[in-house]
Amino acid sequence: MGTLIRAVLVGAGLLAASWAGMALAAKRLPPGAAKDLATVLPACPAKGARLAKAETVPLVPMTPEEVRAISHSMAEPVRCAVAVVAAGAGSDRASCSG
Repeated sequence: MGTLIRAVLVGAGLLAASWAGMALAAKRLPPGAAKDLATVLPACPAKGARLAKAETVPLVPMTPEEVRAISHSMAEPVRCAVAVVAAGAGSDRASCSG
C-alpha cells in the first residue's frame, strides 16, 4: 500500500511540475506554435470557474392519508408495481399501499 501512495504522490508532483514548467515556458518563449501550446493549460477558462450555490429545499414526507389517496386512485396492476418498487427502495408496504 505504501508503494501505491508513493506512486500517486510522485505522479501528482510530476504533473504539478509540468504545469509550472508550461506556465514559465509560456512567458519566455518567442511567439509561435510552441508558445501557443504552452499557453493552453495556464489560460484554461475553467480554472477560475466556481459552481453556483444550490438551493436547499426541505424534504416534507407525504402523510399516510396522501399515500392512501394516491394508492387508491391507481389501477390494481400499477398499485402492485408501485408497492414492489417502493419495497425495493426501502419503504414499507403499508406506507405505500395504504
